[in-house]
Amino acid sequence: MIKDSLLEIVNLQFEKKNKNIGVYGQNLTTRALEIYNEYKNSGKTIVVLSQSKAEAEELFAILNDFEGETYIYPEIDILKRHTSKSNDLVQNSIKVLENLVHNIQSIIIVPIESIYRTVKNPSDFKNNSFEINEDTVISFDELQKKLVNMGYRRVETVDVVGEFSKRGSIVDIFSPLSEKPIRLDFFDDELDSMRTFDEITQRSLEKIDSAVIYPTSDFFLTSEEKDVVVERILTKLNDTKLREEENYQEISTYLQEKIEIYKATGDFSDLESFANLVYENTYSIADYLTDDIIVFYDNYHKILEKIEGLREYFLTSLQEMNRNYIYQDVIDNVAFEKIQNLDVRKFYLSTLKLNDKIIEKNYNLDIIDLAYYSSEEYLAKEIREKLTDNYKVIISLNTQKQKDYVEKVLFDNYFYDDIYYGVKEGKIFIDVNKYHLKGLEDRKNKIFLLTPRELFTEEERKKRRVKFKYTNSEKIRNYQELNVGDYIVHVSHGIGLYEGIENVEVGGVYKDFLKIVYDGGDIIYVDINNMNYIQKYTASTDNRKPALNKLGTKNWQKTKSRVRKEIEDISEDLIKLYIKRELSSGYAYSLDGSMQSEFEADFSYTPTDDQVKATEEIKRDMEKQRPMDRLLCGDVGFGKTEVAMRVAFKAVTDNKQVAVLVPTTLLAEQHYDNFVSRFANFPVNIEVVSRFKSAKDITEICKKLEEGKIDIIVGTHKLLNDKFKYKDLGLLIIDEEQRFGVKHKEKIKHLKNTVDVLTLSATPIPRTLHMSLIGIRDLSVIETPPRERQPIQTFVTAQNKMVIKEAVMNEINRGGQVFYVYNRVETIDEKYLELKRLLPDINIAYAHGRMSQRELENIMSDVIDRKYDMLISTTIIETGIDISNVNTLIVEDADRFGLSQLYQLRGRVGRSSREAYAYLMYEPFKSLTENSEKRLSAIKNFTSLGSGFKIAMQDLSIRGAGDVLGGRQHGFIDSVGYTLYSQMLEQEIQEKKGILEPLLEQDRTQDVSYYENIIKEATPKIKKDIFEVKTDDLEIKLNVDAFIPKEYITSDADKIDFYKRLNNVVSDEEIDSIVEDLIDRFSDFGEEVNNLIDICYLKVMAKNTMVTSIKELANKVVVTFDKDIMNSLKGKELFTALTPHKDTRIIAKDGFFLEIDKKERYSIRRIREMLALVNNNLEGEHE
Repeated sequence: MIKDSLLEIVNLQFEKKNKNIGVYGQNLTTRALEIYNEYKNSGKTIVVLSQSKAEAEELFAILNDFEGETYIYPEIDILKRHTSKSNDLVQNSIKVLENLVHNIQSIIIVPIESIYRTVKNPSDFKNNSFEINEDTVISFDELQKKLVNMGYRRVETVDVVGEFSKRGSIVDIFSPLSEKPIRLDFFDDELDSMRTFDEITQRSLEKIDSAVIYPTSDFFLTSEEKDVVVERILTKLNDTKLREEENYQEISTYLQEKIEIYKATGDFSDLESFANLVYENTYSIADYLTDDIIVFYDNYHKILEKIEGLREYFLTSLQEMNRNYIYQDVIDNVAFEKIQNLDVRKFYLSTLKLNDKIIEKNYNLDIIDLAYYSSEEYLAKEIREKLTDNYKVIISLNTQKQKDYVEKVLFDNYFYDDIYYGVKEGKIFIDVNKYHLKGLEDRKNKIFLLTPRELFTEEERKKRRVKFKYTNSEKIRNYQELNVGDYIVHVSHGIGLYEGIENVEVGGVYKDFLKIVYDGGDIIYVDINNMNYIQKYTASTDNRKPALNKLGTKNWQKTKSRVRKEIEDISEDLIKLYIKRELSSGYAYSLDGSMQSEFEADFSYTPTDDQVKATEEIKRDMEKQRPMDRLLCGDVGFGKTEVAMRVAFKAVTDNKQVAVLVPTTLLAEQHYDNFVSRFANFPVNIEVVSRFKSAKDITEICKKLEEGKIDIIVGTHKLLNDKFKYKDLGLLIIDEEQRFGVKHKEKIKHLKNTVDVLTLSATPIPRTLHMSLIGIRDLSVIETPPRERQPIQTFVTAQNKMVIKEAVMNEINRGGQVFYVYNRVETIDEKYLELKRLLPDINIAYAHGRMSQRELENIMSDVIDRKYDMLISTTIIETGIDISNVNTLIVEDADRFGLSQLYQLRGRVGRSSREAYAYLMYEPFKSLTENSEKRLSAIKNFTSLGSGFKIAMQDLSIRGAGDVLGGRQHGFIDSVGYTLYSQMLEQEIQEKKGILEPLLEQDRTQDVSYYENIIKEATPKIKKDIFEVKTDDLEIKLNVDAFIPKEYITSDADKIDFYKRLNNVVSDEEIDSIVEDLIDRFSDFGEEVNNLIDICYLKVMAKNTMVTSIKELANKVVVTFDKDIMNSLKGKELFTALTPHKDTRIIAKDGFFLEIDKKERYSIRRIREMLALVNNNLEGEHE
């Protein structure tokens, strides 16, 4: 409705003959309207050139609400052209080029820098995407060739864009621009069926009829082209000019080596930076623009200025770069000229009139841009004047809350009669919509537009962020997977090295075994069916290597008994805590009142579902009688604080006091500011205690606290000091508990028995541990990121001064700050001088852990106050400081960090609406170890948010787990491996709880020691070896090959996964679903797998029919039953049922047996049929 009224403003009747039209007197809203109007009326694609990314994003925010087909062509900086980039940028780029070559009408906003970026020649690009549908006939070799030529990588399991895999007749492909990967099922060269699948579970989702496969990047190379590049590199290396360079030797050896690798393995990744050599001339997006488009210059003069600057910049940095990239055209020098020469209609938008010769006609819109109204009176006066002057007053808002506020202001100023339900002269129309306009006054058409930008401050309207249309970066593989070379714990033999799956012949039958090597080279083979004896070894810290055990010695037994003793002690402590907590009574809060919902509605974002769920769980807990002890886990910046504030408010409305405990002064100040601004509209008194307060202030605070005049107090561990006495403390909120010392923890523990406690943490304790702490604390998790956050664009690249310089300058030009992580304290000052020389105009500070707490805090608060542009620091920044203005992170020697460390570091940027960048650098010409390469590529692929919790779950945050009960466990955990340890602990606790719970239900009046004694007496009775593994008491020995052949499933990890699932089945339905998965992922299987499945069905039936063993002899199979079966057999009926089956006999001497002859009818299924007969003739249901 308001869109049409606003379009009147820009509806200028342009003359057909004019090609270059100037429109001035504009503001942001009219520029967007103009572009949209032209798009709608002309039916053509519109290309908008803007001077920088920030401008592009502002236009995008408005246009995207009018027209969904709006894209920003990403500026992947020239220098970053050849670093590994994150997915989202590449996908946006492919989408834009696809739309252009296929002439799909859209609005494309191009920041001027990105027009210089080189891409494939348009015809090469166009001919490379192809459609697959039911009628496609293509052999796999052809398809593979096509995919490889489009830049796809062949892998075992597809889980990131740009990968494909083949298993049997099944091909999986993950193409850019598609939500989900697709799975093709071939019959010879014909496509049998096509479906999408879930890249995490690998299960098929739904059938589809067709799919388009796109190239994986905007500059992919076919095999022929790669060979051309290699040839040209070799020619360049013979160039005499290059031979004079001082680092010629280094470059030459490096390149020769990489070319060797390419020739041997086809791996081209290290040569990609030379892709431009493939063409004689360079191509850029300018070559994709046809005569059938319309060009808009958004602020022509600014664009020209920017181009001048870029030219200079290219000159200097390209010389520098060419030393690393041997002379090649890295940019399309004439891109802008190509656009200038297009014979199409061009609009020049500007604020002031352009007196350029090229412009044939100028139009003046004469718009007045509105500023923020700081006072209500002034706003009311302005609106009154406009109404008297017969203007249409339009107020465009984004939320109901804003509307209520504006209506209140209007009513207070007596405008009731002027509000109308549509756009009309002399009336006010209030509209709630999703547009992000900027206010304006148009004197010609008498329109006065007000938006949140003029009515609310920045804080109240909160910037909306640009959403990505494609995010597929969220994938993490399961780290529990066994890989060759992993340490493994075998319950009876200890720690060994896993060497893969071997197919071994035993007694004429082939089976799969896991090969494990022990100290001294001894080898044991573990039958795949005894998988439950082994586990992957995980240590309590990131990189500890365990010592291998030697077979045949007593050491492992000794270790086990030590650990066993330790576990008994710990479980005793934990149970004591549990009893105490169950018995103590706290305060039960009343249910939510109207104030509470008002407070929650006052949140300026929409909370995520997880936030709502966590808040609910915590509130329910507070309403119970016993004291709450809850852990809230959530990734950096996922809104844990908002949840904490909501429950704090609940406590305050019940007249209780709340204490918020944080580890450092800076965090205390930060939390205090956040609380104050969030509680601004409510009568709540908040105070902060930190070392910025004088002694006098503190005495004053203590007094108020005791009188109950303070509702919420934020502070460091000082709050635990005895001089702080509360009138009525009801809730304690602890942030980053893992950073408090032991003494403080004791104090906190003491408090826990009387008040409700909520602990917030970003590096969560792995789930297994939470299991063992069941009932000792409850856990809420926030896994979804706030909708508005942008993923962090991550680049992995060799160290390069120019990249650093460019990254820093880009950030500072947009008013931001930079973190530079350099992890060597000894030489940090040298690093500081080196960067100072590189960036003379920039204020740099450095910080490291050997400074005193006070020095550090001073530097940090200066950084927060923006006195410095850049901070060089060791990894101390990884802990919890929130500086929303730091949006670029550079990590030197990133290959030396652990995954969770890199992740925590990366979480320090991107905490606001701006796009953030992280550069992970390693030494140039250095070959990375396989592990660091995995880590870096992992981080790059999880640009998405929410991966912190996942990464932590990937056994990485094990660092955080050791401290549940103080530091004593580390040694014990490491001696048997983390997984085994936590399982044992959990088992022990579950058993003790099993005795406790019924007791507590009957009688809660006794004291703690009474219950403890009962447990002590009962425990010896349940004593069983905690290292014992539940073994199968059913023995099946049949002489058939039953295993999963290498040809069918090549990846060991997948194989183990299926074996594990088959070993644990208890019903036929489970087996059916596994068979379905196998066929879905790996197509049809052969005899060996068939046997394996049949044996599983047999096992399920045997267990339900009281069978103890099934053994195959020379000419018959003997099935032995449990002796007790005699009591429940219907003998007569069974006898009758078996009579027709001549190959089967009952033997009831010394027990009960079935004998089945191995005649022509014999098969595994036959045995199962006979068992089914017995099963049908059992009295009652025997399960």
